[in-house]
Amino acid sequence: MTGVVLVGVDGSGPSRAATTWAEERAVRLGLDLTLLHVVQPINEEADAEPRTSRFSLADAVASSRSVPGIKKVTGETCAGDPMEELTAASIGADVVVVGSHKTGFLHGRVFGSRSLRLLASAVCPVAVVPEPTGRTRRGVAVGVDGSDASRDAVRFAAKEAAALGQPLMLVCGGGYAPASAVGIDVVSRADRLLAAARDIAVRAAPSVRVVLRPLARPAAEALADAAPTSILLVVPISAGSGAMIGPTAHDVLMNLAGPTLFLPAR
Repeated sequence: MTGVVLVGVDGSGPSRAATTWAEERAVRLGLDLTLLHVVQPINEEADAEPRTSRFSLADAVASSRSVPGIKKVTGETCAGDPMEELTAASIGADVVVVGSHKTGFLHGRVFGSRSLRLLASAVCPVAVVPEPTGRTRRGVAVGVDGSDASRDAVRFAAKEAAALGQPLMLVCGGGYAPASAVGIDVVSRADRLLAAARDIAVRAAPSVRVVLRPLARPAAEALADAAPTSILLVVPISAGSGAMIGPTAHDVLMNLAGPTLFLPAR
């Protein structure tokens, strides 16, 4: 843990939601908070004038500094591509936090290939936070598929759930496909994966209450089903993979239904 929560800010509703989430995490973990405001140039020319903005970074910093229990709050601004600047600034951060209009991000631009670049090149966890819906949320959910990345995500999610005093939901898609067509007592592959993941979770956070959720739906749909009611959804991604973050993470991102933390593989 590096001690810094980095959040992209622009004054929009999703940005404010992301800032609130980042503030709460910084207070809970005793971390510093950095607010980064990226101003895009009018065009792609290197010497172009930046866009004018009514957003006041100073006001945002002052607001965050007023949060009870917050440690050091720093404001930074620069001109350039938001995803590139957030990626560069993320080096050494504990987590990068961005807001989302579910399928849109900064200034209403499409939350597509540009933001996928942030996840694909991330060297630390990336939290994507949509605007609050007023829905009651409970628990931390994480996808289980038996991979090393999934096991890391289970450990991370278990510790998050324990720290938040919430149950941990282990979600595995394709839960009713039998592992063998022979025998009466058939154990599905999902049952085996969930049992192994439960052992990992309990070792990582002995106090956490674990709920197993095998679903017949594909992995992305199973996670999307859990996202609207979870405090946090944890999804593993492949680090340093260029344009690819994996189909499940991609589909979850494009159908964001709650605060979601994408965890790079080690």
